[in-house]
Amino acid sequence: MDTKKLAALIETVRYESINKAAQELGYTQSGLTYILKTLEDELGVQILDRSHKGVFLTREGRELYPYFEAIINTEDELYTKIINMGASITKNQTILRIGVYPSVLTNYLTSELVEFNKQYKNICFDVHVGVKNLPAWLDEGTIDIAILEKGLASGYQWTFFMEDEFSAVFREDSPLAQADEITLEMLTDYNFIFPTLNEKNAVLMEIKRKGIVFPNQTFFRVEDGSVMFTLVKKGMGVTFLNNQYAAECPPGVIMRPFTPRIKRSLGVVSNQKRTNSKAADLFKNWLVDRAGW
Repeated sequence: MDTKKLAALIETVRYESINKAAQELGYTQSGLTYILKTLEDELGVQILDRSHKGVFLTREGRELYPYFEAIINTEDELYTKIINMGASITKNQTILRIGVYPSVLTNYLTSELVEFNKQYKNICFDVHVGVKNLPAWLDEGTIDIAILEKGLASGYQWTFFMEDEFSAVFREDSPLAQADEITLEMLTDYNFIFPTLNEKNAVLMEIKRKGIVFPNQTFFRVEDGSVMFTLVKKGMGVTFLNNQYAAECPPGVIMRPFTPRIKRSLGVVSNQKRTNSKAADLFKNWLVDRAGW
């Protein structure tokens, strides 16, 4: 049984909502629904009742739930013990648990992990993908180190290592394609797709600062740029994405820079109380040195 499925179930029960749990876990609603369904299929028992009032445990689910919690708690204790010992499941290895934005993982961090592992073969990775949930994962000790914006790093020592920029995203047949640069005000005539409700996002902060109102807007709690590209290509509206996604921009869709530029600074934080600090510091210094800002 995959314990990640149990962790997803526990989060769903806690929120009594698949939507809210999916947002916190970094899944799509359909993705989390599929995970929960496969877990029930594996167990041969209906664990959840789904209704317009929310999601709740069935009678069978209530009986099994303490065992699910015990499995997750035991697994967390095991990994914490392993990391505190500076060891791992395999001989002479250390597990470094990393939290990272999906765009940064796909378009930057993956190649860095490969290069780092060539030099430090005794360190292996447990990578968690998310956005708003990264600080909570640090607090809970789910991850040892996180790559995120400074605004989400409250209470932690944040070390800058790279800068990224946001662009407007729209179809190539849009009148916007005639402009070399895009202002946020130019987007108010279109259905505007908000890909995140993370209030610390640089674009959302700029929108709030300027007091810009979008008469037609759609909200998607999706931290996956490929999904946003698909929505734009199908004509749902315009949106914004960071330039980490530029290499994935599909035919028929254009990314254009904002004017004035809207940028985000990415940095590294670690939880010194819960982390394998030696491995975390080693990786943090590696990223900073390699980025060369």
